[in-house]
Amino acid sequence: MSKIKIILYEDLAQESALRKKMRISRSTHFPEGYTAFRKEFCPQDIALEWQPRSEPWPSELVFQNFASDAPSSVSVFVISGGHIFKSSQLKSLGEALRIISRKAVAGLWSIQKELVKNLESGESFEHHCEIYNLNEKLQDFDFSFFASRPRVFNKILFNHNRVSKVCLRKDKGLAQLNFLLKIPPSLKDYFPTVLESEIGADSVTYIMPNQRLFDLGRMAVEGALDERAWQQIYSHLKKFFDLAPKADVSIVEYQARLKELFILKLEIRMREFLEFDGLKALQDQFQKLTGHSFDRRVQELKSELSAVIAKSTSRQLTFSHGDMSFSNILYDLDTERVCLLDPRGSSENDSPYRPIEYDLAKLSHSAMGTYEAICEELVVGEASMQLMKEQFILFSHVFKISLWALRLYEASLFWSLLPLHLDCPAQLLQFMLAGERAFVAALSDGNFISDLRRRQRSAHESN
Repeated sequence: MSKIKIILYEDLAQESALRKKMRISRSTHFPEGYTAFRKEFCPQDIALEWQPRSEPWPSELVFQNFASDAPSSVSVFVISGGHIFKSSQLKSLGEALRIISRKAVAGLWSIQKELVKNLESGESFEHHCEIYNLNEKLQDFDFSFFASRPRVFNKILFNHNRVSKVCLRKDKGLAQLNFLLKIPPSLKDYFPTVLESEIGADSVTYIMPNQRLFDLGRMAVEGALDERAWQQIYSHLKKFFDLAPKADVSIVEYQARLKELFILKLEIRMREFLEFDGLKALQDQFQKLTGHSFDRRVQELKSELSAVIAKSTSRQLTFSHGDMSFSNILYDLDTERVCLLDPRGSSENDSPYRPIEYDLAKLSHSAMGTYEAICEELVVGEASMQLMKEQFILFSHVFKISLWALRLYEASLFWSLLPLHLDCPAQLLQFMLAGERAFVAALSDGNFISDLRRRQRSAHESN
C-alpha cells in the first residue's frame, strides 16, 4: 500500500492567524473536516497521514532529506496549499490524490493551489490543474484562497507581495482611492498604502502591499477567536475611533446625517428592490416564516428609526471607514495587528465624516447578524456566536449608544443590501430574515446585556 503524507504549509513569515487555530500535536491527527475526507474521498489503496509543520516553507535540500528519510512504504508526499473548508474542496483534494496515485513515478509532489479553486467551477482536474514536483521552483502561497469572496463589481488579484483591487464601478473606485490617498496621519497605521493606481474608462485599479492576513469575517465564521482575541480587536477599534478626527455640527445636522444613512438610503434601495423579478416569491416566504408582511415591516422599521434619530443629541461627526464589516478587517493573532480594507470612500457628495453609529452598525451586522456567515452560506458555532455577541455588546456600550438603537440601524443595513446582492439570490431571503431578527431583538437585547453583566459579576465574585 502506498502512503500519502499531507503536510500543511505554514510559513511563519505570513503571520497566518488560522495557523494558530489549526495547530495540532505531532501524533497523527485529523483536524475537523478531514475525517470525512479520509473516509469518503481518499483512494482505497492510499493511506493518509496528516503532518503539521511549524517552520517556514522548506528549502529544496529539506525536501530531499524528507524523501531519503521516508519509510519505504511512503512513496508519495503531498503538500497541502492550505486548509480545506467545504465539502466540494474536500472532494477536489480526493480527486487530486487519485490523479497522483495513477502516476508511475514516486517522489515528492505538491497539489498546486488552483486545484481546489477549479473544482468548484466544475472543470476537470486532469486538464486544468497541475500536480508538480517539489524539486522544481515553487510559487508563492496564494493567500487569496482565504480571502472573502469579492462583490460582483470588484476583482481582487493576488500577486506575490502585492494585491490589486479592480473596481468595475468607477464611481466607487474613485471614492475609495480618494479616501485612501487622504488618510489622516493619526490613522495611517490602520490602512494599507496605495503603491500604484490607474484610472481607466470604466474602472479604477489600485495596488497595495499583500498584508498576508486573514479577514476577521473568515476567523469569526471558523470560530478561530477566543475572548482575549476579541478584546484585543475591539481595543484596536476603540483606539481607531479615539484617534479619528472629529467635525463639530449642530444636533439638527447630525440627525439629518443619520436619517440620510439609515432611512433615505433604505427608501432608495427598496425602490430598486421592487424591480427584482423574484420579489413576490421572497415576500411570500418572508411572511410565511415571520408572520409579517415585508413591506409593512419596512415601514414599521422606518417609523422606529425616525423616533430614535429624533432623540439623538450628538454634535460630533467622526472620520469614518464607512463599511466596517468583519470582512473588511484583517487581523493577526500572533502580532495582534489590525488593518482596515475597502472603505466606503469619499467624494464631493459623500463626506467621510459620519455619525459613529454608522460604523458601529456595520460592526453589529457582522457580530450580531453574522453577515459573513450568510454570504459564505455557513453556520457559526453556538459557543463562538455567544462569545462574539457578548464581546461586541461590551464594546458598543463604551460609546453610550443603546443596543436597541444599534439593532434598528443594523436591520436597516441588512434590508438596504438587498438590491446589491441580486447576483446571489440564495442570500436575499437570509438578509431579509437577518434584518427581521435585528428588528425583533431591538426590544429584547437590553435584557441580554443586563444578564451578561450579572454573569460577569458572578464570575468575578467566585474568583
